Amino acid sequence: MNEVALLREATPRTTMKYAPTGDFILALDGLRGVAVILVLFRHAAEPVRRACDCALFPVIGLDLGNLMVNGWIGVDLFFALSGFLITRNVLLFEERGRLFSWRSYLKRRSARILPAYLAVLFLIVAGMIPLYRIDPADLLYRIGYHLLFLQDYLRSDIIVAYWSLGVEVKFYLVIPLLLGVALGTKSVRLRWGLVLLFAMIGPLSRGLTTIIYEGDMTYAEFFPLLRSPFHMSLDGLGAGMLAALIEQRYRKQNAMFPPWLAQVLILGGSTIVFSLMISHTMLLRITLWDQIFQPVVMAAAFSAIILGSSMKRGSNIILTSRPLVFVGRISYPLYLIHMALIPLSWAISGATRADGSAALMLFLPVFFTLSIAMATLLHLSVERPFFAHRGAPKFRLSGYRTR
Repeated sequence: MNEVALLREATPRTTMKYAPTGDFILALDGLRGVAVILVLFRHAAEPVRRACDCALFPVIGLDLGNLMVNGWIGVDLFFALSGFLITRNVLLFEERGRLFSWRSYLKRRSARILPAYLAVLFLIVAGMIPLYRIDPADLLYRIGYHLLFLQDYLRSDIIVAYWSLGVEVKFYLVIPLLLGVALGTKSVRLRWGLVLLFAMIGPLSRGLTTIIYEGDMTYAEFFPLLRSPFHMSLDGLGAGMLAALIEQRYRKQNAMFPPWLAQVLILGGSTIVFSLMISHTMLLRITLWDQIFQPVVMAAAFSAIILGSSMKRGSNIILTSRPLVFVGRISYPLYLIHMALIPLSWAISGATRADGSAALMLFLPVFFTLSIAMATLLHLSVERPFFAHRGAPKFRLSGYRTR
């Protein structure tokens, strides 16, 4: 049986169906929805906060707007999900005694990443997104390194958010090699040690760079130096891999986490993330905490949520809700297109950023509606035709139920 047939066997035919004891975990689609919604809130609220220089939604000494402005952590959630899901798929193949096929793997990854990415890149470069314009200077050079997914090391200046795609694609290329070595070892401790070492590359690299740099830095200095490069962003990817190894241990023993432990993981991880998000505007002033330790804590918290969600018996009502799963299903084209729609959304809303929360409340409905509509169109016209070629289930709402 080839890789495509195996994945079809492992995945429910109706993708909106929740199968808590199977290989498909619907709650993780809900987490994808959460991740992309956080990113959209960030890119909607941060310019408003900066323009008005005010609290957006002050309540008893806190600004609830921090939950929006700090939405950049949705990218870290995406990284943890990628680490977990890619590793889990490889482990499932190992458990079934299947040989890894580079050709099949690269075909599937390419069909997942390239069509929507190239389509949106073309629309932007061709100036087909109303009111969104890019700097024409050295455009061919910039398009070239975006096509090679080098924008995590070079400037991601066609769409800023595309830096994370450079990280993801490099991870897709590295992960089979790492897991091939790890799974080839007879020692379980060595296997776990190799994955842990991979997860530690990020904080160790940032630590060494921080020692050389000495002291606090601005966000403009921090982002290209410590945030966007692939080797600096491995915390979430590595933590997700470790979560997949833990989940495999229980799955191979035909066991499940006790319900209370799964709940502790979900609630504990969520509490840490929420507390960090609400407490202050993160990365406003880059300290040693932001440079080294915050990404580690965030990666651990998100991986705990993912692990708890994957091992929880029964349905997670919130994460498996139809709207959130729908957003999760279109999260990739939504991530690709949303920033290009910001100028048009402001024009349609008629709001002015300097008006603070009032402007944001006018802007958000337009921005979310337009972004989701365009992402759905991209999903149906560009992504979906390639799903059969990569063995992925087609997205449909019919047959949805939870149990």
